[in-house]
Amino acid sequence: MLSGVILAGGKGSRMGGDKGLVEVGDMPMLLHVLRALSGVTDDIIVAVGAGCGPTYRRSLGHGVRTVEDRTSGRGPLEGLSNAFGKAEQTYVAVVPCDVPLVRTEVLELLARRAAGRDGAVPVVGGFLEPLVAVYRREAGLRRFAHELETGVGKVSNALGHMDICRVEETELREVDDQLLSFWNVNSKEDLRKAEDMIRQGVAPL
Repeated sequence: MLSGVILAGGKGSRMGGDKGLVEVGDMPMLLHVLRALSGVTDDIIVAVGAGCGPTYRRSLGHGVRTVEDRTSGRGPLEGLSNAFGKAEQTYVAVVPCDVPLVRTEVLELLARRAAGRDGAVPVVGGFLEPLVAVYRREAGLRRFAHELETGVGKVSNALGHMDICRVEETELREVDDQLLSFWNVNSKEDLRKAEDMIRQGVAPL
């Protein structure tokens, strides 16, 4: 019933290379996300920038399926559209590569809330979090592709045309009290904080 897509994108200049391959707690950041997704599905696709596929396969092993952007510079919609075309299940859990503290329980909650609708999207701090979400494959594939065609390229625009369940903070905190699943690692200082939390047992290994 559920596939998984990890959005790795291209190179993260502030991180000094491919963001998903930067190590957090002695393993690539993307592997933390992969571990969380593995708790809900074994059909996982990593969406990477154009030409980045071989680098990810060398680092993560050839058992990891990758799909490359066909066109550069179009943001996460490009990766979503391409990966949804390869997904095998009815619903797809989407997670970016830079949330190494994401919890399987959050993904399970979103999958439950998405059932029978076009998707379930968290609301954190009053804002939708469309890149840590679950979508019905058919609806997502259609709407994301349409947004790419418009040239605007915003995931939020696609959501406006979908039957989406908003999952509020109160419900999210029942399975992730600190909302660490939505904390993006964007700097070397963030990396140090993530490693400290893992080492102290605040976050899952």
